[in-house]
Amino acid sequence: MPDDNGITLDDARIALGQALAARSALQSGAKSYRISGGGIERQVTREDLKQLNDDIDMWESRVRRLSAGGIRMRGVTFV
Repeated sequence: MPDDNGITLDDARIALGQALAARSALQSGAKSYRISGGGIERQVTREDLKQLNDDIDMWESRVRRLSAGGIRMRGVTFV
């Protein structure tokens, strides 16, 4: 089931994998790395590592949330 932004678990896993691959390539000495797929085209460089790490944290969070079936509410009564 997609989240509120229409992101599915598969989408989140793919984006996380791309971000992890980009970070690994840049940390291994690549000067730049192209992320493409899922409608996203993005060129990242070593200067983008901070943002890339933030993106990885965000995608990991989405994967965990979507894997758990979304956000759970307790003690809520819908009227």
